[in-house]
Amino acid sequence: MEKTLIILHGWGLQGSKYDTLKNIFQKKGFRVYAPDFPGFGNQLIKKSEMTMDDYVIFLKDFYTSQNIKKAYLIGHSFGGRVAAKFAAKYPTLIEKIVFTGSPLIKQKLSFKKRVVQSFVKKGKFLFDFAPSFLKDSMRWGVYRFIGEWDYYKAKNLREIFKNVISEDASVYLDEIKNPVLVLWGKLDTVVPSKVGKMIAKKIPHAKYEEIADAGHAVIYRNSQSFAKKTLYFFNS
Repeated sequence: MEKTLIILHGWGLQGSKYDTLKNIFQKKGFRVYAPDFPGFGNQLIKKSEMTMDDYVIFLKDFYTSQNIKKAYLIGHSFGGRVAAKFAAKYPTLIEKIVFTGSPLIKQKLSFKKRVVQSFVKKGKFLFDFAPSFLKDSMRWGVYRFIGEWDYYKAKNLREIFKNVISEDASVYLDEIKNPVLVLWGKLDTVVPSKVGKMIAKKIPHAKYEEIADAGHAVIYRNSQSFAKKTLYFFNS
């Protein structure tokens, strides 16, 4: 019987980013989908005030539109948020799940980062006094430093992004009944590996693994290594 895999992309990305991984699984006999979430790629925003529930509904509707009865899920970064809430709500629609680089447990900012974040919130107008050729680089550096890179990239989707990250995804972890692999890039600086380890401890049927010399983009920059560990998990 053909196995179905759905790859859920990260914020600011789109399904085609995972074409290499998709091809690997297709050669192994999987029927693979990597849909664009609303607001990304070719998928239009459903409504201006979208929330996590809307993305979960989108995934449920995708199952229906493709006549999918049950599937394996890979959730990268933001895609992991959607997968976690979807799994808590629809466990019978999932075989197994892989989370990678998913910020499912919010981390406290260090004192230094809190200071910079406060500067950003209260002193954004200071960017306006910088030379035009430096503004974008300054914003990039500051948001990257305080861990709000996705917010920086969100641009016209920033209100939706705030809706998404305001929801505590960790509350769904102990509700996930499906087997889970938490597969991290050891050098991930966007969502550190310690977060992955914490996620694995909170999910009843989860195990944690790392890929050395890989970061947040491990899923598409180290596709062969990622696929090897994921296939072993799916087939075990």
